Amino acid sequence: MKRPEAMEMVKTMKGTAELLDEVEELSLQVSQMGRPLPVRRNMAAALEDDADDDDDDEQGAAPGDRPPLLPRATRNADTPSANRVLARLGEEMRSESE
Repeated sequence: MKRPEAMEMVKTMKGTAELLDEVEELSLQVSQMGRPLPVRRNMAAALEDDADDDDDDEQGAAPGDRPPLLPRATRNADTPSANRVLARLGEEMRSESE
């Protein structure tokens, strides 16, 4: 039978190994410019266990099923061309009404 101190040491060593794995996953990488960048982790593996516990009837969005994001138009980018189109339309409406 193992002594309680030895069992506690095994638990501590196991906890230390797990902590070292977490530190390794969360460590920072230094880019060429010297700025620290967080290491990107694949969360699918981390969430896989949680997904198995959920109901199989529920449908979730697959990672690639999200509609693409449209680039935002710059503010007032098309104003000059829109003004020209509206001016032409106004002229056509006036000429047709006469």
